[in-house]
Amino acid sequence: PPQNRNIYLSVDLDKYKPGETMRLFFSGVSDYPFGVKETFVLKKEDHKVAEINPEFKTKKTISGNCYPIETRAEARFIYWKIPAENIPYNDKLTLEVTFCNPVTPLMPEKIDSRVFLITK
Repeated sequence: PPQNRNIYLSVDLDKYKPGETMRLFFSGVSDYPFGVKETFVLKKEDHKVAEINPEFKTKKTISGNCYPIETRAEARFIYWKIPAENIPYNDKLTLEVTFCNPVTPLMPEKIDSRVFLITK
């Protein structure tokens, strides 16, 4: 069984402007539930730019900064409102997500989203 070996994080568009809301979603998910750290890392190349706290579809009480994703709908509707300040413009950016309990033996510890740009 795949055990989330091919899980990846997508963004709904290639380019965004400050103040817009990005929709994030997991694809390639074969096994539920799994957990993600509720803080994602915004990266330029392999360097941390900022930490972000996206909004998840379902409000839940979490323990230890590990947000449980229990259904396909929860994996497909994660949002981040891009701030107007302190964001690198016109650079290739990714979001890094770290997985937490429960994690399958073949699931990666962390992954980067596909690349996107924030333009003025």
